Amino acid sequence: MGASAVTQIGKLLVGTLYLSEYHAVRPFELIRNIGNLSPDVVRAVMEGDEVTLDAYRQALGEPLYAANLCLSLQTAVNHHTHRTLISWLASEGADALCHYRSD
Repeated sequence: MGASAVTQIGKLLVGTLYLSEYHAVRPFELIRNIGNLSPDVVRAVMEGDEVTLDAYRQALGEPLYAANLCLSLQTAVNHHTHRTLISWLASEGADALCHYRSD
């Protein structure tokens, strides 16, 4: 029985779970503190909600290295929100990955 051909790769197929599992088989440098900004974290950044942001920081367990800003799992964000998120990441000492905006 052969492997079936993949005709389309979904946006989550080659993601953190795959890379973490592959790392167990063939070790490579793995950065674990990349954030995905949920709608609640985005809202907290925009509103300056430090209680939520502190909870997010604590859940990460280590300083944020970078965050994925393609926001592909969220609704579109406007330019102001996008720039605010990039500024917040910089203030956290992190970088923004995938600077895609939908507007």
